[in-house]
Amino acid sequence: MKILITGMGVISSIGMNVEENLRSLKNSTGAITPVEGIKRIRKPFLGGQVKLRNTEFKNLLGLSPTESLHRSTLLGLTAAREAWGNR
Repeated sequence: MKILITGMGVISSIGMNVEENLRSLKNSTGAITPVEGIKRIRKPFLGGQVKLRNTEFKNLLGLSPTESLHRSTLLGLTAAREAWGNR
């Protein structure tokens, strides 16, 4: 079996795309901060968090603001769009 990588896409707490993530890694830039916006958790904790809100992701992706998509789906679509553009 052969695997062919035709594009790359990534989004994380240290960057919104491959270039930003690579730059942050080369510069040892960290993004571990107190996690915000999770109402079910009573005690503050540290973690890596992509700061954009779901409505901002939907706008970037050209989706309707009323579209019901899980945050994980929005993150995956954002990375997939970058990978598709890198082909």
